[in-house]
Amino acid sequence: MTMVESHPTWGRHMDQYYGSFTFQALMQELHSNMLSAAQRANIMPMNKGMSAIRAISNIGQENDSNKIKSMASDITLQTLRDVLDMSWYKMTLAFLTEPGLIRGCIKLMSTVIPDGHKTASPFSYEYGYLCFRIATISFDLCLTEPMLDSAFKVAAQDLRSGRIHPVVIVAGIVADSAKRIVQLSPTLKNNKPVNEAVLIVPTRDVSHLLDMLWTNRNLFLRTMLHTYTPGMTGLMYIFWQLWRIGRQRASNDSDIRIGTSLYELLRRYNLACTQDQDAALSVLLFDTQFLEDSWLERRKLIDAKDSKALIHGYIYRITTPSTWHYRPHVRSVPPVLEFVVRFAQPGAENVFSALFADTIGFLWNETEGKQQMSGDDLAGITSIFHSLLKLLDIMPDAAHQAMQTLVQELVNTDLTGLIARLIVLRRSTMEKSDDERVKNHQFLTKVRTFFERLGSKIPPQLLHASFAKNPDDWARYRDYLSWCSEMLGSSEHNRRYCDAGWEVWREVSKAFSQDGKTAAMTDSTIKCSYIRCSYSDLMPGMRLMCSDCGSVYCSLRCQT
Repeated sequence: MTMVESHPTWGRHMDQYYGSFTFQALMQELHSNMLSAAQRANIMPMNKGMSAIRAISNIGQENDSNKIKSMASDITLQTLRDVLDMSWYKMTLAFLTEPGLIRGCIKLMSTVIPDGHKTASPFSYEYGYLCFRIATISFDLCLTEPMLDSAFKVAAQDLRSGRIHPVVIVAGIVADSAKRIVQLSPTLKNNKPVNEAVLIVPTRDVSHLLDMLWTNRNLFLRTMLHTYTPGMTGLMYIFWQLWRIGRQRASNDSDIRIGTSLYELLRRYNLACTQDQDAALSVLLFDTQFLEDSWLERRKLIDAKDSKALIHGYIYRITTPSTWHYRPHVRSVPPVLEFVVRFAQPGAENVFSALFADTIGFLWNETEGKQQMSGDDLAGITSIFHSLLKLLDIMPDAAHQAMQTLVQELVNTDLTGLIARLIVLRRSTMEKSDDERVKNHQFLTKVRTFFERLGSKIPPQLLHASFAKNPDDWARYRDYLSWCSEMLGSSEHNRRYCDAGWEVWREVSKAFSQDGKTAAMTDSTIKCSYIRCSYSDLMPGMRLMCSDCGSVYCSLRCQT
């Protein structure tokens, strides 16, 4: 990839500045600043920071675009860094609690218009990102100001030792506060008027910021994935209040004009969310979920690069449990996967295999140590396979290299073994109601459909060769299902479930051209290898096979 030169005013391009704003970089700089402050006998350079805040706040008061552009020429990258330097210490952090600073940063963001762009693209260069970072921190401070002193007192020892950064404390407070307020006043149940003062700055400024993020939602996602931007749920909470204020005036118009943008931005940020923000973000996601239909009518694909970024974000999220407030679960992952798959498109198929592999790996982890699978968990797994099926349909028919990689990942992650395992875990002893039986039926039907589509989508020479290399595994999977048949007994429900499970397995065998082997293992009549078997007659039908020596047994009891 061609290296983009730094801009004389806006500094480094987004691919170059990311590394300077990770969480690790934040803490390293904190320790460096603490050491420098100690060497200066704790005399902190406030003058530059205060002067920078005043200069940016003056821009915030200006509405004439020409004057803003002229005044912006005096605000350099160093000016913005001087403001951020005030956030290293709890005593100077309070000076960023300034609505004028937020307004000025928003207007400075709008001046970052790269060549070839018709509108602002603030995340394209370091200048725009620094403005966004300052505005976000300032929003958080304005929202949490009454609670800061007590929080800093509690964390005094950690602050002195450098174990925690002041803005990280602020981020935690704003997340807890936003979560509490949203939970207490859900949008569909709360008709109380919202005072516009909650927005901190005038409505038009918040709307302008939302519009910039929406227009640059692809770059917003990439920036969130590669940087640590503290307290993002504070900003999302401000957008949430903007939407609610709009609903007071015209519900449908606000849902379309503001709500759909908020809906997508929340879900994009969810792919890059940090643990301290996850619980608050989950509440915002839940409160806005009724906007899905409106969003679906208006959503727009951007490009394959954006699709890849979304998939990488999903993979990062499900493979990094430390980013979750609780942990990823088969009931919390499906909405994330469904959102990402809605943006999948030709051109991004080279990363589909990674999504399949990590999702299957996640499901294997979810079955670890379990003796049974609940109906709700099974419904989540069914939803996951529905999304994987949609992704398979999107893959271009001519993408043979991507298909070959996908097939190899399905072999490596033992997809067929997972299906056998799930069928066993979901044995019919769990069928306590019609609802449970419906969930079983939906799961088995979805899995059958998935393998039917896999068999028709992937060229036989790519599909069959890879799975034919593991003949012993097919015997092992049969062991799973035979054990299920034997242990459940002969009740009508049990037999019906086992028959449905075998029907799925036959479809799996057919898709991978293993049905001949399966037939050879089941249809012939061979004597049980256990010398003390109580059935002295020749053994028809299903049986177990030792993957080491090839001996066959009529039951799990005889084999063991």
